[in-house]
Amino acid sequence: MYDYNRSENYNCNNCKHLACTEVRAAFFSTKCNPKQRSSRWSTFGGRMDLLDRQDANDYCIRELAQEHLEEKEKCKEKAERYVNYVFDRCSKDMSPFESGAQRKVKNISSML
Repeated sequence: MYDYNRSENYNCNNCKHLACTEVRAAFFSTKCNPKQRSSRWSTFGGRMDLLDRQDANDYCIRELAQEHLEEKEKCKEKAERYVNYVFDRCSKDMSPFESGAQRKVKNISSML
């Protein structure tokens, strides 16, 4: 709902728009929280360096976003492609949680 309300041209039938929303939602999801994953990892006696954690977090975000996008019949076949296309740009968008990030996006397509 947040992405829809902040953009003048958000299209719920556009799979790229939906993929961006799913990436952002997965990024903030507790399912992909790297701190929780790190503590579980150390419980098993393994060691993860920072890069491994970031890679694991990115993988988790991509998988969760793709899983949710596949629930939309129109986007199902190419869900992985859509998520990969928008991932770098949409995973950096911290609105509304980053200070000054509550900005109005006139055209979500320009962000993608």
